Amino acid sequence: MTNTDRHGLIAQALRESGSATVQDLAELTGASEMTIRRDLDTLAAQGVLERVRGGARTLLLRGEEPPFALRAREAVEAKRRIAAEVSSLITDGETVLLDSGTTCLEVARHLRQRPVTVMPLSLQAIHLLGETPGPATLMVPGGRPRAAEGALTGP
Repeated sequence: MTNTDRHGLIAQALRESGSATVQDLAELTGASEMTIRRDLDTLAAQGVLERVRGGARTLLLRGEEPPFALRAREAVEAKRRIAAEVSSLITDGETVLLDSGTTCLEVARHLRQRPVTVMPLSLQAIHLLGETPGPATLMVPGGRPRAAEGALTGP
């Protein structure tokens, strides 16, 4: 099982039960308790969960959306296929506004090598489009950063 798969399984277990012990997660994933402790530290640093003595608990309220860092690791291949299809619908020279979701970040990856103007609401997409000079023109909107999501919001 890869780190990404294990992190996803841990996050899912915490979403479903609210909390779990290191021992429970080790049994669930087949990993050592030391590996689980490192995984929990990594996921806590990403804002996915809260570390507590002997385990972890979810930071999400029921029905709340998982953090960007976790969603970015889920269904990656599907997001890439969707992004490729969306990109194919955009004609060179067009201007595109991209929302702040993880699939939109994949769309930004496709568009950075195209002669289009892109205005992303995602700080991650702004960074991606701004780090490498290319044919895409980056426009940055105003707004307030929403740190947990890495998005710009407001007027």
